[in-house]
Amino acid sequence: MQHLALACTALAALLVAAAAAAAGSSGVPMAPVLPAGRGEHRAASGLLSRIQRSVRRLARDSDECDDSEALSDRSISPWDHRVDHDPERYPATLHEAVCRLDGCAVSARGSRARDVPRLRSVPVTQAVAVLRRGLGPRGETVLVPDTHTIAVACVCVRDDSC
Repeated sequence: MQHLALACTALAALLVAAAAAAAGSSGVPMAPVLPAGRGEHRAASGLLSRIQRSVRRLARDSDECDDSEALSDRSISPWDHRVDHDPERYPATLHEAVCRLDGCAVSARGSRARDVPRLRSVPVTQAVAVLRRGLGPRGETVLVPDTHTIAVACVCVRDDSC
C-alpha cells in the first residue's frame, strides 16, 4: 500500500510538471487541456498507459513485500543491535548497531544473497547528548553534559579502492 501511495504521488508530480510545461514562458499555470491533434492525443494516451502500468506494477510488488520484517533484516547491509552500558553515563544503556557483514548482501529477486566485491557495509553514526557523572569542585557528584557517538544503522557503499 505504501508503494501505491508513492506511485500516486509520482503521478501527481508528473501532472504538475505537465501543467507547468503547458504554462509556457509566461510562468502562469494553465488548466490542463486535451491534446488537439491526433498524434498528440496518441502520445498523451501512451504516457497515461505507461503510468497506469507502473502503478499496477508497484501495487503488485507491494503485495509481495513483507513490511513486517525489521528494516535491519531487509537491508542489503543488515545489522544487529548490541547494548552499550556505562553506569557513569545517563542514560546508562544505549543500543548500538553492529554491521553483520563486511560486504553487502546483494541478490536478484528470489535468488540467494551473495557478497559483492567492491561494496562494503559501514555504520551510520549519530551523536547523542548524554550526561556523565563527574566530581564537582567540592567533591560532590555532578552530571556533566557530553556527547556520545553511536552507530544507528548500516549502509552499503562502494569500497574506497574503486
